[in-house]
Amino acid sequence: MNNFRILRIKKKDSNLKNFLETINEKNFLLNKSFDNTPWIHFGNPNFEFFKIIIKKKIIGIVVIIKLKLNTHLQFFYISYKYRSKGLGKKVLRKLLP
Repeated sequence: MNNFRILRIKKKDSNLKNFLETINEKNFLLNKSFDNTPWIHFGNPNFEFFKIIIKKKIIGIVVIIKLKLNTHLQFFYISYKYRSKGLGKKVLRKLLP
């Protein structure tokens, strides 16, 4: 699973909205709406939003909070069919210090 890219999310667009609508797990249902976390922090310079892309398709989202002394993983979601393949570990190694 080396054929992925991590790109910054620059705006709330239809591709992102379409991806969020595919989320069905109970624990993530609140995060589907742009009216809830993490999306309410979009534009806050401490928050960095990333999308994980495979074959031009969003398959995951990562949101990181950068503070003065440390960095926190605020939100991490990978589509069900891409889980348990080591992708999450690779993404976190690239994004977190």
